[in-house]
Amino acid sequence: MDIGRAVKYWTTDPEWIKKVLIGGLLLIIPIIGQMIVAGFYVRTVQQIQGGNDNGLPEWGQWGDDLVRGLKLVGIVIVWMLPLIVISFCVAALSFADETAGGVAGLLLNCLAFIYAIAFYFIFPILVGRFASTEQFSEGFQVGPIINDAQKIPSQLLIFVVMWFVIGFVRSPVRMDGSRGP
Repeated sequence: MDIGRAVKYWTTDPEWIKKVLIGGLLLIIPIIGQMIVAGFYVRTVQQIQGGNDNGLPEWGQWGDDLVRGLKLVGIVIVWMLPLIVISFCVAALSFADETAGGVAGLLLNCLAFIYAIAFYFIFPILVGRFASTEQFSEGFQVGPIINDAQKIPSQLLIFVVMWFVIGFVRSPVRMDGSRGP
């Protein structure tokens, strides 16, 4: 994986500013806009899988991107269900008994952290597999997903580290641009 190329990819398009601004404006639109951007992301992955990495795809496939995005987000939600269940368990335990709930909550939160890391590790594989067929079921082929991940562990580790660094760097910045709580 050429990290520099991956980071610079989206700026190779002569109209990248326009395309990124369109995506940014769509992200402001609750749910529908976000699904369209997720679908555009899938289409970008498809374009790269097809050997064309000379720029971003054109906007305009609004309905198709919406459907792609809904499918991708559906896959992610299903994979996130264990984290949701763990969160509810931690909340319930903390109400039931503060001491036992605290210990159990700590253990469950550690489990949730490990699961989240594992999810981030396979996320690029999920997206790539889904993008190749656009079949919802492709996101749940656990054996092939693990096999694919075993072939490129160092690239996936770089992806996870970058994901956390980017999250850490942007975390103190609020929507209004100010810093702090």
